[in-house]
Amino acid sequence: AGSYFVDGKSNGKTKASSPNDAILNNDEIRRDVNFYAIDCEMVGIGPNGAKSLLARVSLVDFHGNIVFDSYVKPNQPVTDYRTKFSGITEDSLKDAKSFNWVRQQVNDIIDDNIVIGHSLYFDFKILKIMHPRGLTRDTSLFKGFKTSISHNGGTPSLKQLAKDLLGITIQTNDHNSIEDARAAMNIYREYQVEWEGSIVTNGIESELSAW
Repeated sequence: AGSYFVDGKSNGKTKASSPNDAILNNDEIRRDVNFYAIDCEMVGIGPNGAKSLLARVSLVDFHGNIVFDSYVKPNQPVTDYRTKFSGITEDSLKDAKSFNWVRQQVNDIIDDNIVIGHSLYFDFKILKIMHPRGLTRDTSLFKGFKTSISHNGGTPSLKQLAKDLLGITIQTNDHNSIEDARAAMNIYREYQVEWEGSIVTNGIESELSAW
C-alpha cells in the first residue's frame, strides 16, 4: 500500500521549494510547523454494528513516511468488524493499545502542527481531539478542487479525488488507513501552494466548499 506515493510529482502545479515555504505568508502559523496526514478506521458496535468505534489510527509525514500506526483496543463488544471497508479483523485487535494511550500519542504528535485528511471532522470526533481550524486541511472541503473533478453535487470521496487529481487508484480491496493518509497527503502536496495562498488571501473559511 502506498507505492503510488510519488515524491516530487508535479502535474504542472507550482511547488514550494520546501513544504514550509508555502506557509511563509501566513502569520498565524509558526515557521517550523510540521505536516501530518491522518486516517482512522472504525468497527461497528451495538445492534447491527451501527455505531462506530475507533479501531486503527495512522499518521504519515509530508513525504508519506509512517509516523504513527496503531490498532485500538475496543472497550465494547464488536458486532461488525466491517472488514470489507476497514480491513480490520478480530485478530487485528488482539494486541491493540488502549484508546486513551492512542489518543494521547496522536494528540502529542499533531499538537500545533498542520493536519491533512479527508472528512477530518469524523476523525477528530472519534478521537475526541479538538484541533484548531486554522491548522486543518480537509481534502473533502477544499473548493479549489471543485473545478478540477467530476462530481454529482455530493462531497467527493477520497478515492474519487485520488483518481481525478492524481491519476491513482486506491481502496481496490479494503480500506487501509496508511494508504488513505498517504493519498490525502499527496493531494495536499500537489495543491499546497494554491491551497495555502487561498487561505492567506481570503481566510481559512474561504477555501471551504459544501459542494
